[in-house]
Amino acid sequence: VVGTPDYDAVRLTRVSAYTSEATLSHAGKLFGTARRTIAPDGMSMIIEFRQESQLRIHNVSHYVKVTP
Repeated sequence: VVGTPDYDAVRLTRVSAYTSEATLSHAGKLFGTARRTIAPDGMSMIIEFRQESQLRIHNVSHYVKVTP
């Protein structure tokens, strides 16, 4: 496993039964946050990443479970 030099710590927090948040930091300074929300039916997931330090980034990814 190879890490990243951008951040050196991750703090995970459970927000609700379907949502969790990860706070990424480097040398004690906030790098960004990622929030993962899973639909109650388990068929989709949204991951939202925000970074507001050096570059302003707001990335939203939506995943849908495909059944064979």
